[in-house]
Amino acid sequence: MRPVDLARDAGLSVSQVRTYERLGILPPADRTPAGHRRYGPRHLHALRTARTAMAGYGWQTAADVLAAVHRGEPARARTLVDEAHGRLAAQRARTREATAAVDAALAAARPDAAAERGPRGRRAEPLRIGEAAARAGVRVSALRFWEDEHRLLAPAREAGTGYRRYDAGELAKVTLIALLRSVDYRFPMIAQVLEELAAGSPEQVRTALEARLTRLDESSAACLAATAAVHDYLRAWHASPAPAPVRR
Repeated sequence: MRPVDLARDAGLSVSQVRTYERLGILPPADRTPAGHRRYGPRHLHALRTARTAMAGYGWQTAADVLAAVHRGEPARARTLVDEAHGRLAAQRARTREATAAVDAALAAARPDAAAERGPRGRRAEPLRIGEAAARAGVRVSALRFWEDEHRLLAPAREAGTGYRRYDAGELAKVTLIALLRSVDYRFPMIAQVLEELAAGSPEQVRTALEARLTRLDESSAACLAATAAVHDYLRAWHASPAPAPVRR
Protein backbone atom coordinates (compact mmCIF):
# COMPACT_ATOMS: atom_id res chain seq x y z
CA MET A 1 0.00 0.00 0.00
CA ARG A 2 1.15 3.53 -0.78
CA PRO A 3 0.75 6.25 1.87
CA VAL A 4 -2.30 7.53 0.02
CA ASP A 5 -3.91 4.08 0.10
CA LEU A 6 -3.40 3.72 3.86
CA ALA A 7 -4.63 7.27 4.46
CA ARG A 8 -7.75 6.67 2.39
CA ASP A 9 -8.62 3.51 4.34
CA ALA A 10 -8.43 5.38 7.66
CA GLY A 11 -9.95 8.64 6.53
CA LEU A 12 -6.71 10.52 7.20
CA SER A 13 -4.44 12.72 5.17
CA VAL A 14 -1.10 11.47 3.88
CA SER A 15 0.67 13.91 6.19
CA GLN A 16 -1.21 12.46 9.18
CA VAL A 17 -0.10 8.96 8.23
CA ARG A 18 3.51 10.16 8.08
CA THR A 19 3.08 11.86 11.48
CA TYR A 20 1.70 8.65 12.96
CA GLU A 21 4.75 6.80 11.68
CA ARG A 22 7.12 9.46 13.04
CA LEU A 23 5.48 9.27 16.48
CA GLY A 24 5.65 5.47 16.55
CA ILE A 25 1.90 4.96 16.29
CA LEU A 26 2.72 3.02 13.12
CA PRO A 27 5.74 0.74 12.77
CA PRO A 28 8.40 1.94 10.32
CA ALA A 29 7.40 1.66 6.68
CA ASP A 30 9.20 -0.43 4.12
CA ARG A 31 10.98 1.54 1.44
CA THR A 32 11.24 0.88 -2.25
CA PRO A 33 14.67 1.10 -3.90
CA ALA A 34 13.63 4.63 -4.86
CA GLY A 35 12.91 5.47 -1.22
CA HIS A 36 9.11 5.54 -1.42
CA ARG A 37 7.16 4.34 1.61
CA ARG A 38 5.21 1.14 1.30
CA TYR A 39 2.83 -0.20 3.93
CA GLY A 40 1.51 -3.69 4.52
CA PRO A 41 -1.09 -5.57 6.60
CA ARG A 42 0.63 -4.77 9.89
CA HIS A 43 0.48 -1.04 9.24
CA LEU A 44 -3.19 -1.24 8.36
CA HIS A 45 -3.88 -3.26 11.53
CA ALA A 46 -1.85 -0.77 13.60
CA LEU A 47 -3.74 2.19 12.20
CA ARG A 48 -7.15 0.63 12.83
CA THR A 49 -6.04 -0.33 16.35
CA ALA A 50 -4.84 3.21 16.97
CA ARG A 51 -8.16 4.71 15.88
CA THR A 52 -10.08 2.39 18.23
CA ALA A 53 -7.60 3.08 21.04
CA MET A 54 -7.95 6.84 20.59
CA ALA A 55 -11.71 6.57 20.98
CA GLY A 56 -11.26 4.65 24.23
CA TYR A 57 -8.14 6.06 25.87
CA GLY A 58 -7.80 9.49 24.32
CA TRP A 59 -5.26 10.53 21.71
CA GLN A 60 -2.14 10.79 23.85
CA THR A 61 -2.55 7.54 25.76
CA ALA A 62 -3.36 5.66 22.56
CA ALA A 63 -0.27 7.11 20.90
CA ASP A 64 1.88 6.14 23.89
CA VAL A 65 0.47 2.59 23.92
CA LEU A 66 1.12 1.96 20.23
CA ALA A 67 4.56 3.56 20.39
CA ALA A 68 5.48 1.28 23.31
CA VAL A 69 4.35 -1.75 21.32
CA HIS A 70 6.45 -0.71 18.34
CA ARG A 71 9.50 -0.11 20.55
CA GLY A 72 9.20 -3.72 21.67
CA GLU A 73 7.92 -2.78 25.15
CA PRO A 74 4.63 -4.70 25.54
CA ALA A 75 4.82 -4.54 29.35
CA ARG A 76 4.91 -0.75 29.16
CA ALA A 77 1.94 -0.78 26.80
CA ARG A 78 -0.06 -2.95 29.20
CA THR A 79 0.84 -0.65 32.10
CA LEU A 80 -0.54 2.34 30.18
CA VAL A 81 -3.71 0.38 29.44
CA ASP A 82 -4.11 -0.48 33.13
CA GLU A 83 -3.67 3.19 34.05
CA ALA A 84 -6.37 4.22 31.56
CA HIS A 85 -8.83 1.80 33.13
CA GLY A 86 -7.73 2.94 36.59
CA ARG A 87 -8.49 6.58 35.79
CA LEU A 88 -12.00 5.65 34.75
CA ALA A 89 -12.50 3.59 37.90
CA ALA A 90 -11.31 6.51 40.04
CA GLN A 91 -13.70 8.91 38.30
CA ARG A 92 -16.57 6.50 38.82
CA ALA A 93 -15.70 6.13 42.52
CA ARG A 94 -15.48 9.91 43.01
CA THR A 95 -18.83 10.41 41.29
CA ARG A 96 -20.48 7.83 43.54
CA GLU A 97 -18.85 9.46 46.56
CA ALA A 98 -20.28 12.80 45.45
CA THR A 99 -23.74 11.23 45.35
CA ALA A 100 -23.20 9.89 48.86
CA ALA A 101 -22.05 13.34 49.99
CA VAL A 102 -25.30 14.84 48.69
CA ASP A 103 -27.22 12.41 50.87
CA ALA A 104 -24.96 13.18 53.83
CA ALA A 105 -25.50 16.92 53.39
CA LEU A 106 -29.24 16.40 53.34
CA ALA A 107 -29.06 14.22 56.45
CA ALA A 108 -27.01 16.84 58.26
CA ALA A 109 -29.60 19.49 57.41
CA ARG A 110 -32.50 17.56 58.94
CA PRO A 111 -33.95 19.03 62.10
CA ASP A 112 -32.94 16.01 64.17
CA ALA A 113 -29.34 16.37 62.90
CA ALA A 114 -28.91 12.60 63.07
CA ALA A 115 -25.72 12.80 61.04
CA GLU A 116 -24.12 14.85 63.82
CA ARG A 117 -24.39 12.07 66.36
CA GLY A 118 -21.70 9.56 67.12
CA PRO A 119 -22.06 5.76 67.31
CA ARG A 120 -23.53 5.91 70.85
CA GLY A 121 -25.92 8.75 70.15
CA ARG A 122 -23.56 11.43 71.44
CA ARG A 123 -23.15 14.58 69.43
CA ALA A 124 -19.96 14.30 67.37
CA GLU A 125 -17.30 16.90 68.11
CA PRO A 126 -16.65 19.44 65.34
CA LEU A 127 -13.27 19.13 63.60
CA ARG A 128 -10.60 21.74 63.13
CA ILE A 129 -9.60 22.81 59.64
CA GLY A 130 -6.65 20.42 59.31
CA GLU A 131 -8.77 17.44 60.29
CA ALA A 132 -11.60 18.50 57.96
CA ALA A 133 -9.19 18.95 55.04
CA ALA A 134 -7.57 15.58 55.67
CA ARG A 135 -10.95 13.87 55.76
CA ALA A 136 -11.85 15.35 52.35
CA GLY A 137 -8.40 14.70 50.88
CA VAL A 138 -7.66 18.35 50.10
CA ARG A 139 -5.31 21.04 51.38
CA VAL A 140 -6.14 23.37 54.23
CA SER A 141 -5.65 26.28 51.83
CA ALA A 142 -8.48 24.91 49.68
CA LEU A 143 -10.97 25.15 52.56
CA ARG A 144 -9.89 28.71 53.29
CA PHE A 145 -10.19 29.59 49.61
CA TRP A 146 -13.68 28.09 49.34
CA GLU A 147 -14.77 30.07 52.37
CA ASP A 148 -13.01 33.40 51.80
CA GLU A 149 -13.25 33.72 48.01
CA HIS A 150 -16.47 31.86 47.19
CA ARG A 151 -18.47 31.88 50.44
CA LEU A 152 -19.22 28.17 50.08
CA LEU A 153 -18.43 27.32 53.70
CA ALA A 154 -19.37 28.95 56.99
CA PRO A 155 -17.67 27.06 59.81
CA ALA A 156 -18.17 28.10 63.40
CA ARG A 157 -15.35 29.80 65.26
CA GLU A 158 -13.88 28.50 68.49
CA ALA A 159 -14.34 30.88 71.40
CA GLY A 160 -11.10 32.51 72.47
CA THR A 161 -8.89 31.18 69.67
CA GLY A 162 -11.04 31.93 66.62
CA TYR A 163 -10.10 28.57 65.10
CA ARG A 164 -12.52 27.21 62.52
CA ARG A 165 -14.64 24.28 63.66
CA TYR A 166 -16.51 22.09 61.14
CA ASP A 167 -19.64 20.32 62.36
CA ALA A 168 -21.31 17.47 60.45
CA GLY A 169 -23.17 19.83 58.13
CA GLU A 170 -20.02 21.74 57.18
CA LEU A 171 -18.05 18.49 56.81
CA ALA A 172 -20.64 17.16 54.38
CA LYS A 173 -20.32 20.40 52.39
CA VAL A 174 -16.51 20.12 52.41
CA THR A 175 -16.71 16.56 51.08
CA LEU A 176 -19.24 17.51 48.44
CA ILE A 177 -17.30 20.55 47.24
CA ALA A 178 -14.09 18.52 46.97
CA LEU A 179 -15.81 15.81 44.98
CA LEU A 180 -17.67 18.20 42.68
CA ARG A 181 -14.40 20.01 41.97
CA SER A 182 -12.84 16.65 41.09
CA VAL A 183 -15.53 16.11 38.45
CA ASP A 184 -15.01 19.57 36.95
CA TYR A 185 -17.84 21.52 38.58
CA ARG A 186 -17.19 25.28 38.56
CA PHE A 187 -17.71 27.35 41.68
CA PRO A 188 -20.96 29.07 40.59
CA MET A 189 -22.43 25.64 39.86
CA ILE A 190 -21.28 24.35 43.25
CA ALA A 191 -22.86 27.35 44.97
CA GLN A 192 -26.14 26.55 43.23
CA VAL A 193 -25.89 22.91 44.31
CA LEU A 194 -25.34 23.93 47.94
CA GLU A 195 -28.32 26.29 47.79
CA GLU A 196 -30.51 23.48 46.47
CA LEU A 197 -29.28 21.16 49.21
CA ALA A 198 -30.00 23.78 51.86
CA ALA A 199 -33.53 23.98 50.46
CA GLY A 200 -33.82 20.19 50.55
CA SER A 201 -34.06 19.81 46.75
CA PRO A 202 -30.99 18.02 45.37
CA GLU A 203 -32.63 16.89 42.14
CA GLN A 204 -30.40 18.90 39.80
CA VAL A 205 -27.10 17.69 41.21
CA ARG A 206 -28.34 14.10 41.38
CA THR A 207 -29.39 14.33 37.73
CA ALA A 208 -25.97 15.70 36.81
CA LEU A 209 -24.17 12.98 38.74
CA GLU A 210 -26.33 10.27 37.20
CA ALA A 211 -25.60 11.72 33.75
CA ARG A 212 -21.89 11.60 34.52
CA LEU A 213 -22.16 7.95 35.53
CA THR A 214 -23.90 7.25 32.23
CA ARG A 215 -21.07 8.97 30.35
CA LEU A 216 -18.54 6.99 32.35
CA ASP A 217 -20.35 3.78 31.37
CA GLU A 218 -20.01 4.80 27.73
CA SER A 219 -16.35 5.65 28.25
CA SER A 220 -15.80 2.28 29.92
CA ALA A 221 -17.30 0.49 26.93
CA ALA A 222 -15.02 2.44 24.56
CA CYS A 223 -12.03 1.74 26.82
CA LEU A 224 -12.85 -1.96 26.84
CA ALA A 225 -13.06 -1.99 23.03
CA ALA A 226 -9.71 -0.21 22.88
CA THR A 227 -8.12 -2.78 25.17
CA ALA A 228 -9.51 -5.64 23.10
CA ALA A 229 -8.09 -4.04 19.95
CA VAL A 230 -4.66 -3.55 21.53
CA HIS A 231 -4.70 -7.14 22.81
CA ASP A 232 -5.52 -8.46 19.34
CA TYR A 233 -2.77 -6.33 17.80
CA LEU A 234 -0.19 -7.52 20.33
CA ARG A 235 -1.21 -11.14 19.84
CA ALA A 236 -1.01 -10.83 16.06
CA TRP A 237 2.23 -8.90 15.73
CA HIS A 238 4.34 -8.78 18.88
CA ALA A 239 6.08 -12.05 18.05
CA SER A 240 6.96 -10.65 14.61
CA PRO A 241 9.62 -7.93 14.42
CA ALA A 242 8.62 -4.62 12.91
CA PRO A 243 9.65 -4.36 9.26
CA ALA A 244 13.06 -2.75 8.98
CA PRO A 245 13.23 0.27 6.64
CA VAL A 246 15.17 -0.26 3.44
CA ARG A 247 17.83 2.44 3.24
CA ARG A 248 18.80 3.96 -0.05
